[in-house]
Amino acid sequence: EEEEEAATTAQAHEEEEESRAREVVAWVKDMLSLLSALKAKREAQPLALTATRILHNASLHHLKKKDFEAAKDWLRRVLELVEDMKSSAASATAEIKSKWAEQETAAVYLLAWILKEQGDLGAALNSLDLVAQEHFTAAGLQLKLELLLHTKHPAAAVRAAVEALAEALDCTLPIAVGVLHLLKEHCAQLGSATSFFEEVGSGIQRLQDRFKTQAQFLMAQLDLLFAVQDVAQACQTARKLIEGAAQLLDPDTAKRLHSMLWKQAEKEFQAGQHQNALQLYQLSGSLSTQIELSKDTLSKLKSNQAWCSLNLGDLEKCGQLCEESALLDRSNLRAHYLLFRSRLKAGHQEQAAAALRALCNEEVGGDGAGHRAGLLCLAVQDTMACQSQKTAVAALEVMISMAKSKAGCRNSPSLHFPFAAQQSLSKEVTSSDDLLIMRCLIRLKLMTMGADGSGGESRASLTDVLGYLRSAVDMVDKGKQSKYSLEELRTNCTWFAKVAWNMAVRCCRETMLIMSGHFFDCAFKMDTCAASEDNVSRRKMCCLMAALSCLTQVDNSGAKEEQTAPLKRAATHVQTCKSLMLRCDRDPKAEHLIALMGFRIQCSLGSTEDLHKLLESMCAEQPDLPFEALAAFALEAGHPRVALVALKKFVAVCQAQKHSSPLPWAVLLVSFRRLLTTASALEDVATVHEYIAKAASLMTERKLNVQNAPVGAEQEIAWLVTFAWNRGVDLADHTGSALQPTGAELCNLAFRLAKQLPESTRHTYECKMLQLMPELARESDLGGQELV
Repeated sequence: EEEEEAATTAQAHEEEEESRAREVVAWVKDMLSLLSALKAKREAQPLALTATRILHNASLHHLKKKDFEAAKDWLRRVLELVEDMKSSAASATAEIKSKWAEQETAAVYLLAWILKEQGDLGAALNSLDLVAQEHFTAAGLQLKLELLLHTKHPAAAVRAAVEALAEALDCTLPIAVGVLHLLKEHCAQLGSATSFFEEVGSGIQRLQDRFKTQAQFLMAQLDLLFAVQDVAQACQTARKLIEGAAQLLDPDTAKRLHSMLWKQAEKEFQAGQHQNALQLYQLSGSLSTQIELSKDTLSKLKSNQAWCSLNLGDLEKCGQLCEESALLDRSNLRAHYLLFRSRLKAGHQEQAAAALRALCNEEVGGDGAGHRAGLLCLAVQDTMACQSQKTAVAALEVMISMAKSKAGCRNSPSLHFPFAAQQSLSKEVTSSDDLLIMRCLIRLKLMTMGADGSGGESRASLTDVLGYLRSAVDMVDKGKQSKYSLEELRTNCTWFAKVAWNMAVRCCRETMLIMSGHFFDCAFKMDTCAASEDNVSRRKMCCLMAALSCLTQVDNSGAKEEQTAPLKRAATHVQTCKSLMLRCDRDPKAEHLIALMGFRIQCSLGSTEDLHKLLESMCAEQPDLPFEALAAFALEAGHPRVALVALKKFVAVCQAQKHSSPLPWAVLLVSFRRLLTTASALEDVATVHEYIAKAASLMTERKLNVQNAPVGAEQEIAWLVTFAWNRGVDLADHTGSALQPTGAELCNLAFRLAKQLPESTRHTYECKMLQLMPELARESDLGGQELV
């Protein structure tokens, strides 16, 4: 009632507004008629100016309401009035003429903006032609420039607009910065914008001459130069900002400039433009006198410059920068690695080996064992490429010490040496060397995945990693009794299990569920070999996810014979998961999920008799299972009688709930429909009669309110009414049969169910049923007289 009252009030308010608007329109028309009669007289000019302001304000009023068409209509009236009065204003004063020009310009700008918002860019640009060149303001020129860019006019027209804007007296710094942002966005859309930028360069130069001392303008210009990839000019602009920092830059702007230069340097480095990247890193570092940069940041700047120098072939400079970086931050592992690489390329074997030892020194710290191990892998590859056996021996010693040291990176990836290189080394191979090599192989593969810049992993690379993990599983399985010690098994298997788990999670994110199941399977096997009680929960989760993956493979397979193998694997995983759950804390959700998966698998692999037994045991052991889901699985697999039992159990559970507990009506009504359809297909008349009666009783006892019921409840109840009535009429036609009373009772139940429908719908159903079978209607609870 409150909502209806509010709606009525709002409607009355809208009608009042419309009435007032119509009155205003009528007054304006009268005013325009009077002005038309007085236009030859001087005193009409001030009145006409007032009228144009009224019309302009009316357009703004409609614009706030997003009524663009009405706003345009009022603006056109402004322009018509202005044109009419200008033609008769030969004797008007210069002040009046100037005000007419201002009104006309304001109306045209607003009209052009509306047309732009509506997407009619050509019309918006054409409307600006109504403004004389001498009356253009900087804001109007900015709007024109935006339209020229959007309509892809030639660069010459854009240049002329920029030059005109640069000469405008009212051109402010925000407008100039906005122009540069517009040009940047346009260049970004063009892709290759070098020629366009050269065409409009003279206009930008005029803007620069006007605002060359403004840091905000120079920052926007720097952003534009980066967008068109004019790094040389960008560096000059950055130097202007930095050299005049005492006058131009505040701390926040200096930090933003530092960030811009660093990010652009990274882009240039990734593009292979190492000279440009080096200059930008140097400029970024020169801001350290203006803003406070941490030693960690300065160290990274030095190591980034060193990498650029290394790629440019300046090995001496690279080494010098690496040493400076290491002095600032000893934990910068990249600095140690680049120093090793520069010394290796320069042929200084002893210095390279010393740098490698520094890289492996865990007391130095760093970004973690994984980062150190990755850099060590790269170092080994470098030594193999340079055929530096002495340095390779040093790297191998590091590998063995890392694998064997209890204080070392026991769970980190180890280094991999090609097998040919191992044969040339004098070191003896340890018993776990094959696992170390396999760990390195996986590590190297993980490092190269996504190296093409796509940011994702190809299926071929994932298949390679999966193959490595399966090989590791075989190696562990064959050697766990004699070849490896218990500590070696736990260390290596835990590492392999973590890698397999991470890859499985990554595949899930990439929606490669079948592949993820294979990785979960490997993770489970490795965790099992590790024989640690700490990872029982993870093993349980691995089994669970592997089973889900197998079921996903079943869903995606077409032929039935292709489903048998994944179903059997899923059954094995589910059984293992059940045994593992006995050793974990109770998890009701996981128990339900396992029960559902086991039942679904049995639906496909087992017989109807086996399913009946399984369902009976589940009803006894887990009475809170979602039996409606079990019924759906049974129906899908072609076991309707089993589905019927599950649906009956679900209805019984709902009936047993306390009256204070809300019933899941959305699921319950659908379950009634499935139950009745299944029972009807099985020609089980008694069940049909029983559960139509239960549906009616439940709705009456629990007072189902269709108005507050879930979406679709009315349609489900209507289906029950129709089903009960049709079945009742069908059975009632068997005159003299034992089924005839049941038919009458079903029709009676149809009338009871119809009471749950909204009044209008109920009335329609009752009248229709009365017309079709009046004698049955008279015998119903309603009674024929009440229906009439």
